[in-house]
Amino acid sequence: MQMACYQLYYPQLQGQFASAGLSVFNNNWSDVHDFTPTDNGKNWSAAMPSTLTQLQLPSLRQLHSVGVSSDRESSTVPFTLGSVTPPGYQCIHDEPLLLMLYHSPDQQQAASAVLRHLYQAAGLSAVLYSREVRVSNSDAIRVLGEELAAAKAIKFAAGPVVAFLLDAPYDDIIKAAEGVRADNVYVAPNNGNGYNQANKFFSLATFSMTI
Repeated sequence: MQMACYQLYYPQLQGQFASAGLSVFNNNWSDVHDFTPTDNGKNWSAAMPSTLTQLQLPSLRQLHSVGVSSDRESSTVPFTLGSVTPPGYQCIHDEPLLLMLYHSPDQQQAASAVLRHLYQAAGLSAVLYSREVRVSNSDAIRVLGEELAAAKAIKFAAGPVVAFLLDAPYDDIIKAAEGVRADNVYVAPNNGNGYNQANKFFSLATFSMTI
């Protein structure tokens, strides 16, 4: 059995996630517990993008009348690779990097614009993980270091950040970020330290979701 990321859109879906207290960015679709493991391994695997085909919904009038779509670019939940990331996944580009959107009134729209650009420029492999979490001052220091954390303290205090672990050419990541106000986005450096920041951030984010 193969699992893949939830992909669907209809006008009320975003509000239904919000009403349920769920973030569309905290997607753990690949965290599957196998109740009946076999001696030869698990009974499921995460589908790689190259094996995925666009889901075609039945052309029923009832679906179209309520605006249901399975198009990936319009999906309420962003497409992510999940557990096929390193070490199970071979990075296509230099190293996976952290892109973080600080809390703002247009945070959701900014995230959608960044993802749309990356999907078009770098394909489905572009986004490995996504998270929406609050970042404490101590967490910011652990991820960014004292100097940068202090400079961004007001941004972190404003509310949850939306962050992506990206496997895409650095130029594409920078171009995607250019559509967001410069003071509302952070892109990790492409100098060998970027993945360290990403690894620390997503470790903290995953831990915060379990408590």
